[in-house]
Amino acid sequence: MKSIDFSALLDERDKAVISRMGRKPLIAAYRVAHEGLSTGPISGVGRVEKRWDAQQIGALAEKLSNTPVYIGHSSVGSRRAVGFVLRAKPIDGPLGAETVAVLAIEDPRAAQDINSGALDTASVEAELALEPNGSEWKVAAVESVAGLALASARKHQPGFRHAALLACTHELDSEEPTATTPPAATAVEESAAGLIEKLNLTDSERGFVLRRVVERLSDNPVEAERVRDEVNMAIRVLDEAKRLYRRPPAPIPVPFERRRGPMNYADPEHNDLIPRPGGK
Repeated sequence: MKSIDFSALLDERDKAVISRMGRKPLIAAYRVAHEGLSTGPISGVGRVEKRWDAQQIGALAEKLSNTPVYIGHSSVGSRRAVGFVLRAKPIDGPLGAETVAVLAIEDPRAAQDINSGALDTASVEAELALEPNGSEWKVAAVESVAGLALASARKHQPGFRHAALLACTHELDSEEPTATTPPAATAVEESAAGLIEKLNLTDSERGFVLRRVVERLSDNPVEAERVRDEVNMAIRVLDEAKRLYRRPPAPIPVPFERRRGPMNYADPEHNDLIPRPGGK
């Protein structure tokens, strides 16, 4: 697990905002977006693949700062903010352009769930301008951002597949903030993601396989090795199923009578009502 240098993400103004807050908040850093594909749902349409470039990842970071943080997606009137995005910043990360959001969480229960790793992923709620791009859509502009929704990756698929909790702390001045990315999620990325990327799977299929591995993987090396074997087998089965699905159907056997054309009802061979020679 990697620790996060919060001082590189926050400036003195951000620290002044924290110092003026009555109760010391939990400060948490999430990777909320990255260059490539996202599959977040569009209202009235469902999940749609959207292509993000570095420019739009930067635009998202700019509009995400100072927006509310919620638990889960629901109608605005039925939920309460548990904190806010103190600062969102674009960085050059292992996935290309990424947006890292630093949150100030004021709600004690939400802070506890983040600290324990129960709220280990996040989804941005935004209005986007999209352009057709082959079988997918390209994000042409980030028009507005309404907030950030936290959730459990085991129960909810985030819009960006690698959106994750990176670290959290109550003390910005401490040298080692608490890295709270669940060990199972890190092991999944190391042991399964590279293998899955080699297959011709959609984002939803990759996400499904990864979530199954997360549910089974533990810190036990023997268990981890067994799960890797199961993942290999599951992927081989899935790949074979897709190959068979694309195979043209086998020809359907045609009865002999249909192949030889119209039946001759005057022929005893085709008409049981005509007595056959010998009484048979």
